Amino acid sequence: MRLHETGRAGSILLAAASLSALVGTGCYGTGSLSKSELVDEANAICKPHTKKIRAAADKLPAGGQSRNPRSSKLARGTIEPQLRAQITELRGLKPPDDLAKEYTKWLDDSDRALGRMTKDQSLITSAANFEAVNREAAGLGMSRDCYIGPG
Repeated sequence: MRLHETGRAGSILLAAASLSALVGTGCYGTGSLSKSELVDEANAICKPHTKKIRAAADKLPAGGQSRNPRSSKLARGTIEPQLRAQITELRGLKPPDDLAKEYTKWLDDSDRALGRMTKDQSLITSAANFEAVNREAAGLGMSRDCYIGPG
């Protein structure tokens, strides 16, 4: 065997070993996340959305009465799309098997809460409207950045 052929074969073996190591450790994206990885990644997803939502929510009138068309536009133009994007991104995470059902339920309940809020914007500023879904987030270990509504 010539030297350049041995070098190429060695490179192929090294690449195969590296790929095998990545798959074996879960770094290649084929496995589910650990609970701590899930929480860390979910919180990282929620944080920028929450920052934008809080900035928009701070501009809504007390009690969520959005008779002002500008307030309504703010809610529909910022809060709702940010929550929708957040939920969509969170669905891209793969929770560990023992949390999958609970995690999916939280996201489904978050979707339903968003749907109710979309129909009735007065719900936006009342924390009581989101207590159940936020308890689910807390139960999973999520930070308050992953909560819906004020608080």
